[in-house]
This record gives sequence, structure tokens and C-alpha cells, in this order.
Amino acid sequence: GERGGSARGPMASLEATLLEWLRGVGADGIERLDDVLDDDKNESFRAVVADITETDAGSRPSAALERWLRQSGHVFVVDHTDAASVCKAALGAAVHCESKRNYIQKMMALDRDYQASLMQLIEEFNTTVAHGETAQLRDTVKRLERRLLEASEENAASDAEAASAAAAAGRGSDAGQSEELVRLHEKNREQEKRIKTLEAQLEGVIEELEDKRHELAQSAQRYEEELEERDSTISAQADELDVARDRSTQLTKAEAKISKLMQKLEETSHLRNELKRLQDEIDLSIGRKLEMEAELNSVQSLKQQIEVFKSKSIDLEAQLSKMQKEMARKEEQIAQGAE
Repeated sequence: GERGGSARGPMASLEATLLEWLRGVGADGIERLDDVLDDDKNESFRAVVADITETDAGSRPSAALERWLRQSGHVFVVDHTDAASVCKAALGAAVHCESKRNYIQKMMALDRDYQASLMQLIEEFNTTVAHGETAQLRDTVKRLERRLLEASEENAASDAEAASAAAAAGRGSDAGQSEELVRLHEKNREQEKRIKTLEAQLEGVIEELEDKRHELAQSAQRYEEELEERDSTISAQADELDVARDRSTQLTKAEAKISKLMQKLEETSHLRNELKRLQDEIDLSIGRKLEMEAELNSVQSLKQQIEVFKSKSIDLEAQLSKMQKEMARKEEQIAQGAE
């Protein structure tokens, strides 16, 4: 994992890339990738994880990373016994944390081949997260089963080698053969320990996968119930919509009828106004006629009075003429008498 422009092809190896990145972000105490799993050597790595997650990484930085990724919505199943998986989780968390700008700048300061490898690792991380937790757990089970099978095969080979060494030791008491036998027994113990660790991890992942399946079954049942409820609601709403459409049609017809009635009412109102106007004119005409009749009656009465006056005037004139004649006659008599 040297810095600089050494010729390593278009992309560096996985271990070299992760080591270079770890050193670039401050994990200088990591000399080999497996050191991230060693509590005696991963202090600087724990500090980096604490900075990324803004929490105390504790003695298990892989668990802190997995917990932080889950809480941030980037579920990534970490293989706690695989240094590359732990480092990939740290890289994925670094480019999604609050300080991602700082970590990306440090990544861009690396050599181009390291940058290309890191970009590929980030893409792999994002693809894995996109596949979902259940798919990751299945892949983890397959990977652990494969590693367990490999460990079992190695253990069987070690057992065969130990048996062969024991047989050779039985034929002679050579010190070298005894040491080889001790070494093989130690190797067997390590293999058995590794197998037990893998089996425990496999059981944990299988149990977690079963829990996820149970959760998915419960979620599926809950979704089915919600879907049935929604279907029922949609059906009820569809019925309500049909009723609303019928009411809307009826309302449209009623509005049209009301519009016609309003139009007729307006026409009737116009006729009423016209009728009132005509009635007023008739009343006025009748009033004038009555006045004229009253005037006519008054004129006729005056005519009658005039006729009466005329008749009386004639009588009076006749009486006056008679009286004048009588007075003339008497004056004549008086005059004659005076002579």
C-alpha cells in the first residue's frame, strides 16, 4: 500500500486500496487489514469509526458501524470476522456521514488507481444496500457456509496430517516428529476454534434471517389486511362516487329546471310589471272618465239651470213688460187725471 505513482494497473488490489484509505483518514496504526479486528492494534481505526459515527466505537467498531448505518437508512450486514467487510462498511459510512466532504477530499488526494478502486467499492456498497437486508443475510449465510466447509476440509486435512505424523512418531521418537505432531495438534485446535466461531456466526445469521422472515411474514399479513381494508374503503368510496354522480346528474337537471323556472319567473315578473302599468293606465283613464262625467253632469246641471233661468227670465221679462205697460197705463191715467 505505498503512496505515489507506482505502476499497479488501472485499479489497486482490495487490501492495498483499503489500507491506503485507512492511512489517509488517520488509521495509521493499521499495518495489515486484519489489524482492524485486533483490539490490541485497532485503536486508530476505532478513532476513525468514532469520528464517522459521532459515537464511542467501543471494543467492536464493526458493530458501531452496522448500528449507525442501520439508523441512517443504509442497512449493511457486516461480517464481523471479515476485515474487508468491516472496512467496506467504514468506507460506505464515511461517504454518507456528516463529515463526508472531508472524507471525500481525503479520498481525492490519493493516487488515481486507489481512487478508482475506492469508487468501485463505494458502488458495491451502494448496490449491496439497495438489495436490502434479507438478501444480504442470505448472501452472508452462503458465504459463512462456504467458509465453514473450507474450514472443515482444512481441519480434515489437518487431522489426516496429524494422524500421519502420529504414525510416524510411533515408529520413532525423533524430536522433530514430536514437534511436528504438536504443531499439527495446535493447528487442529485453531481450526476447531475457527469452525466453532464460524458455526456460531452462521447460527446467529440464520437466526437473524429467520427473524427477518418472521417479520416479513408479519409485514405481509399486515399489508394484506391493510390492502383488504383499502379495497373495502375503495369499494365504499366507489359506491359513494356513483351516488355522488347520480346526485350530480340530478343536481344538473335540477339546476337546468330552476334556470328555466327563473327565466319564466323573470318573464312573469315582466308581465306583472306590464300588467300593473296597464292597470295604472286603466285606473288613470277611469279617473279621467269619472272626472269628465262629473264635469259633464255639472255642465248638464248648469244647462238645466240656465234653461230654468232662461225660462224665469222670459217670465220675468214678460211680467216686466206687463208691469211696464201697466205702469205706462197708470201714468197715462194719472196724467189724464191731472189735466
